[in-house]
This record gives sequence, structure tokens and C-alpha cells, in this order.
Amino acid sequence: MATETFYRGISELDATAAGAGGAMLIANDKQLRDGWFALDEDTHWDDQAASTSTITMNADLTAWLKPGVPVKFKLSGTYYYGILTAVAAGLLTIAGAPLTTGDGDLEELYVGSPSKVHVVKFHVAGEYGDGAVATLLATDAKAPFEWELPPAYLVKFRAYSDTDGDTTDPIVNVMVAGSAVSTSNTNDGLEMTAAQTWYSTVVDISTTNYSIAYDESVEISTTAGAGADDLTVICVFVEE
Repeated sequence: MATETFYRGISELDATAAGAGGAMLIANDKQLRDGWFALDEDTHWDDQAASTSTITMNADLTAWLKPGVPVKFKLSGTYYYGILTAVAAGLLTIAGAPLTTGDGDLEELYVGSPSKVHVVKFHVAGEYGDGAVATLLATDAKAPFEWELPPAYLVKFRAYSDTDGDTTDPIVNVMVAGSAVSTSNTNDGLEMTAAQTWYSTVVDISTTNYSIAYDESVEISTTAGAGADDLTVICVFVEE
């Protein structure tokens, strides 16, 4: 979905377009500058999340919201970030920071311009699981990486191994400024159980470690899994 189309859709929404839900979005000059658009509590969403990765919707926004659109939400006074992975008439599904499910926990909800989403792909050729390594990009790929954009959040990553380990499968994580982002497998990350299969984070994201600032490093770590070859990792970042 092109950014210009998204902006036009936001600006044209009104009570008629929203039907019984009323005005769909609160769009004003500040929101246009910031690139975040507030959805209205009760009119559009319920303040009790259905699960740690789903938000109950009171209005059908499927004509405007699509998978890949960034989201920002407020829990207990703190803003968190994610990305839409599925959109249904009564439910939004996200990847990124986990929601909490208490009544009234969800205080604010925003959707963002797709221009806030940055996708970075990394590839480590050859055997990568021959030992535990915290710096695959620098040591194996010989391609260290630093962030050269405004502050953002690593809300999701996917990993794919062309071959899996001989007897032990490697577990892969993404490190931001030296700290593990996925909380799966006791913070080791995603287990590459089968070859040629995509594995993805959902809300197994550390909100302590997922933020990245200008010139901070991104690295890929792995546990030992001899025989595992050719690793691809796709990272999805959302700007503030």
C-alpha cells in the first residue's frame, strides 16, 4: 500500500465512510506531521485486549487497515510499537511488543504511515551453527551493521535456514546494541527446527531491548548447531 494512498485514505475518512462506527480516525495537523493517527476508543477498539497479540475492534476498518501497517499503543502510561499481521472486521493481530489483557489496560491506539516501516534483510552464507556466536554478521558474514535512521523499534524478525543442524538445531536471535530482542527459548531466540522453513517472532519481544538509536549495532546470534547452513534473517523496524 503506497504511503500517499494511505494518507489520502486517512484524510477522506468521515462518519459516512465509517458507517455506524462514527468518525473513523481523529486526523489533525499534528498527526499528519507525526505520521501517527489515533483510533477512537470504544468507537473503534475495546480497551481490553483479546490476547497478548490481538485487539478487539468495534468497527470494521478492513477497507483501510492492512497487514504491514505500523501500530503504536499505550499501556499503563507507556507507548509500545508493533505491526499489523492480520486485519479482520472484529480483530487486529499484531507482532511486536506484547499487549496486556486487563480491562482498561489499553489506553490509546494509533496506526502509522507505512513510511515508518523499514525492512532489513541479512544473509549469512555457509555454515553458521558450528558454534555459539553472538556476532554472525561481523565474524561470519564479514558485514557488520549499524542503524543510520531515526530512533526505531525492532518489532518482528523472521529467520530461514537452508539446512538445519545435524543433531542439534541452532537457535537464532537478533541483537540490538548487544542485547537479545526475542524472548523465546529463554532469550536465545527462534529454534531452526526444520530446513527451508520460515520462523517468526510474534509478541515474544523484549520491550527493554527492542529500541534502536542512531549508530547502534544490529547483530545476529546463534547457539551451536553443527551442519546448519545459509541463514537468512529479515528484520522489521518501526520508527517512533
